Amino acid sequence: MTTDLPPDVASLGRGVRVELPRLRAPIALLVDDPMPRLNPLYYHRKFFPSTGSGQALRAARPRTRTGVLLVRTIPAAFLERFCDVVQAAGARGKFSVVPDPFGLGEIDRGFRDCPRRDCAAFIETVRSRLMPTFDITPEMLTHGHAIDLDTGRRLPENEDAWSRKQGVESLTRYLAHAAAILQRAGLEPNGFTSPWAFGRGVEHAYAEAALRAQQQVNGRSLTWFFLDASERRRVMPRIMVVRRARREAVVHIVVGASDHLWETQDTMRADEPYRRERANLFITASGAGRIGELVESGSFVGLLAHWQSLYSNGTEVGVEVLQRVLARINRLLGRRVAWMKCSEMTRYYAAAKAARARPTPDGLVIASPFACPEFTISMLASRPPAGFAVDGRRLKRAESPRALRTGAWAWSRGRAYLCFDLRGTAQIIAERPR
Repeated sequence: MTTDLPPDVASLGRGVRVELPRLRAPIALLVDDPMPRLNPLYYHRKFFPSTGSGQALRAARPRTRTGVLLVRTIPAAFLERFCDVVQAAGARGKFSVVPDPFGLGEIDRGFRDCPRRDCAAFIETVRSRLMPTFDITPEMLTHGHAIDLDTGRRLPENEDAWSRKQGVESLTRYLAHAAAILQRAGLEPNGFTSPWAFGRGVEHAYAEAALRAQQQVNGRSLTWFFLDASERRRVMPRIMVVRRARREAVVHIVVGASDHLWETQDTMRADEPYRRERANLFITASGAGRIGELVESGSFVGLLAHWQSLYSNGTEVGVEVLQRVLARINRLLGRRVAWMKCSEMTRYYAAAKAARARPTPDGLVIASPFACPEFTISMLASRPPAGFAVDGRRLKRAESPRALRTGAWAWSRGRAYLCFDLRGTAQIIAERPR
């Protein structure tokens, strides 16, 4: 891999650019489909038997593609194991919680397939062990059939198909209902995750609904959602809504590293060559693979897994492979990546895209409607200045751009790189050499 600095995030004109935070690729682990006690694949194939491997799944008990019975539940101990793995690695990201799994009942009240005490234990573990480092989102309401909110009855179509025929008002109501259940459970959702391709074809209505729902439920005016994955070399978030005067924005977080663990739930393979093969699809022992490519390109790196693909129908191969992948990321790419929640990626990207730069006689002013820690910019300069001050505080000089940290600046190849906490407006003064 090269040692060149990554490409910028946004150009502010006059040679001023917003760079990746501390010149490191933001990286997040996104976990889809978690729900208390239930194995999502079991219920998905139970309620939607024509998907997956088709007629072969129409048995009384759902099976894998190789004919093995699918387990119905994922024990509480597995959630604890997952928490151990991500905490040991220092990983950050997003963890979905389905508010009303397959329409069986709202999680804060319990339901037939998951008693209230089991739901409460799941919620408490998520709240105490994951919320400090992972955003919590609803993966819409049921991750199954859409619900008629007036009657509470399941509709014939799934949420994916239902969403594509909706407008802002109906989507807002649905998203707000889903988020309110998690809020009531103490999980403080700050974004949304699409089940299947929920919202595709109506993305702008979806984005506006996400903003309105967050404003209704918890007063947030900066939010995000996850819908798409991309195989492009460089994968960046997308600004869907930005209103600078009202300090409102919605960002679409796009995943670049898809779930290569998915097939582990349809096979009982647990041998070392298979585990190594799955891990290498994410990142090899030399740092190559999809994640290495994304970091090299200066992407916002989204690493996707599913709750059921981590459990792997009871073999837990998926979570073991994830542990290996996280260890490789930290060991091989640790100085080039920064673990972030999706909400932290959202804040950085919205602040960058909404920022404006105005030159002054002795420097410049950077302004953005969104405050942002570790905001990193660069500017052209004919020669290194004596130093920089931001809002009256002198920055320390780092030995190189790769060693940049908050409150520091560095010089390389005709550009000065500065990292500081942006609190709306920053007054930057360049000190002239004596």
